[in-house]
Amino acid sequence: MGGPSPVRTLRGDGSIDAVTTDVQSNMPELGAARAHRELGDLLVRDGVISAAQLTQALREQEGTRERLGEILLRLDFLTDETLADALARQLGHRRYDPDRDAAEPPGLELIPVELARRHALLPLRLEARTLTVAMADPLDVEARDRLQRMAGGAQRELEILVGPAAAIEKAREAAYARVEDRRNVSQLISSVVDEMGRLPGEGEPDEDETQRRAEDAGVVRLVDQVIAQALQERATDIHIEPLERGLVIRYRVDGLLYDALTPPQAVYLGTISRVKILANMDIAERRAAQDGRFTYRRNGDEVDVRVSAIPTIHGQKLVLRLLDKTHFNFSLRDLGFSEEDYRSFLKAI
Repeated sequence: MGGPSPVRTLRGDGSIDAVTTDVQSNMPELGAARAHRELGDLLVRDGVISAAQLTQALREQEGTRERLGEILLRLDFLTDETLADALARQLGHRRYDPDRDAAEPPGLELIPVELARRHALLPLRLEARTLTVAMADPLDVEARDRLQRMAGGAQRELEILVGPAAAIEKAREAAYARVEDRRNVSQLISSVVDEMGRLPGEGEPDEDETQRRAEDAGVVRLVDQVIAQALQERATDIHIEPLERGLVIRYRVDGLLYDALTPPQAVYLGTISRVKILANMDIAERRAAQDGRFTYRRNGDEVDVRVSAIPTIHGQKLVLRLLDKTHFNFSLRDLGFSEEDYRSFLKAI
């Protein structure tokens, strides 16, 4: 019989303890029940719930298959944030921080979204020896076993971060939407390449050819999807830059510029011309700098897009500045202060 799956435990300062075994022993149900009882004792000891509330929750648990945390939440005895804090302390896992622990594509592509939704989890990072996952219920033995198998069994350790179910759900839906958007963009690029008969580098295209490519249905959808994906990833700028062989589309997120897409050169002319038409710029002018602007609307949101075109050695480069007017309405509460810093800031002003 194999032992329980190894799980790395992180201290609060981010350093790694020695590999520990699962809270569940070779008798998972007994181990889970013991862990739930210990969780209840921890919550009582910390003054989060009373002994009477714990007794009531345990009594209800006898007739259901719910976990203790689910019952305490349903009875409104604690919040999901408090439950996540208690579970992290009890099991020695680090707390999940949505602002610091971003989900990366390799992990999202490994774990199906249906599995992530069913077990209230979010894959964060897939590395050579580790799969890092945020979980609302780190005592979910079924989920951990499936994750361990999908990660390659003993080849990778399972590193678990504990977070509130609501925060994990919000981050999960946004992360998988980004993956789906990228997949859609890749499919659109392939269809545009198929539709374009000749590459734009084979002679100077005339104005009619430029207009035709800008109005191609695939190009129209591609430009729309590129902007939508940039907004989904909270980008402030889009750079569309021709290379000697091909094209690179970069997004600026949190001040850092990174390569988002590298389409073939076949989509270059149509993409550049489509953006210039939207911005009321001269599509025939390729050797002088130009500026323009347009309003992008999607799902009721309005985004002001300012466009700059400059000539380069390989063609025109476009920079799109995205100004989201719909969501630019922050209060102090929306700026991400911790509770302690928020009170200190209020006191200071």
